[in-house]
Amino acid sequence: MRSVTRREFIKLTAGSTCACMIGCHGASTPVAAPAYDAAKLMADFDNWLMVSGAVVTDLLGPDGGAAALVAIRANYADIILQIPWIGGESSRNTYNLLGSASSMALIKPLEALGVTPRNIGHTMYLMAQASFQADGEALQQQGAYMFDEATIDGMRQGAVWSQKRVYAGDFVFDFVEPQSGHAYGIKMTECAIQKFYRQQNLDKYVRYNCLLDYPMYQIMGVHLDRTQTLGNRGTSCDFNYLATGLTPDGWPPENRPEFSGDPA
Repeated sequence: MRSVTRREFIKLTAGSTCACMIGCHGASTPVAAPAYDAAKLMADFDNWLMVSGAVVTDLLGPDGGAAALVAIRANYADIILQIPWIGGESSRNTYNLLGSASSMALIKPLEALGVTPRNIGHTMYLMAQASFQADGEALQQQGAYMFDEATIDGMRQGAVWSQKRVYAGDFVFDFVEPQSGHAYGIKMTECAIQKFYRQQNLDKYVRYNCLLDYPMYQIMGVHLDRTQTLGNRGTSCDFNYLATGLTPDGWPPENRPEFSGDPA
């Protein structure tokens, strides 16, 4: 699976039962953390750069872009060693966290070149958009089953399991039953991505990472309605899913009610 699909929130369910329950055996105590397969993650990251790296070249020019991509790749190699373990392949939450690590790899190399936080955020957005477009067929297939009863029930089960907090760095969320025109929703009260970025002293970029959900759900054909996120000083991330209507653009961020100009 390419890193482009690793930000997919739907991967919490696999269309039936919550995949994070597989291999965890209902544990309610912390579990020892194995290591990630660094070689595989680097191969996935290289694929991601092949699809989306032109965004960096457009920003910095051919020579500057090429040098920056080398630095970004080296930064990702360091980041791999610091990604929190939240279950590995037995947990689809992992795909979301690993996707955020790809975006994180851009930050320090671009900061060193004097790129502003907003322009780094825009680069993150454009690279995610490019990679989602390249993986459009798979995303559309996932969108097609997102409103199946099995998927929805998987979300319910996943919410219950997340409350066990088996991994300190994981996501924790509640399931929101259908109401007011929404098919269903997720109320995220702890975000693994925010925890990881905070650990790296990159809090101010979380709110830009949140915006990457918009181009993903646009391609999936799912209407995301969200008014707040933890990364934007919200009390939760309120994911509300609708089977009709269109997900709005995530950029410019000022058009989104969730966005705050000040980092959390």
